[in-house]
Amino acid sequence: MTSKKHPEWVPSVVHQLHLTGIHFDAIRLRGVRGEAVLHHLGTLTEGEPGPVVREIAGSRWTHFLVPPGSSKEYDWPPGARCFGPAARDQYVGIPAPDGNTYPLSWRCGAPQEGEFVDVELLYGLVMAQLAPDRLGEDRTTYTADVPPTNHSGGGRGRPARRRESRRRQRPRRLTRVVRIPAGTTRIASVNEPRGIAPGPRSSGT
Repeated sequence: MTSKKHPEWVPSVVHQLHLTGIHFDAIRLRGVRGEAVLHHLGTLTEGEPGPVVREIAGSRWTHFLVPPGSSKEYDWPPGARCFGPAARDQYVGIPAPDGNTYPLSWRCGAPQEGEFVDVELLYGLVMAQLAPDRLGEDRTTYTADVPPTNHSGGGRGRPARRRESRRRQRPRRLTRVVRIPAGTTRIASVNEPRGIAPGPRSSGT
């Protein structure tokens, strides 16, 4: 039986602060916004979104860990803070795989060596959650393809290309993230989770 090998930057006990931009970058969202993005990310990745750290006190932050340097390739909207290579050092708290790591924890388990959140997929979900107005202006903005329950013809899982009426259509599930035309509604309204939400930075040990 082989054990899961964690990266060297994951501490063995409690938690530690790590400089971003070296082993990983981090995208931080607050409270229910972070949980909403994580919910959709988990759906699109079949429950394996990659390393996500949540804080369960104070501001309740969620940190999505992406490959080092990759966060700078995207224009993140207000409400999503990017922690990556910068003129000033920036740190993110990283919890141990198990045990007492309060107030930090791994939302979907500690990562394996080389495992990260898909930054392109994350960007599309963050844009749909935090910048819905830009989805109507920029035709290259990412959003989610969500088939409606009353979709007829064309097979299951195919995106609705236009609205047949102005009545709000209720989506079944998220299928993937694609580039779509203007006028798409934000996916944050789809089963936006309530409850668990991520917290303030922890101090290193």
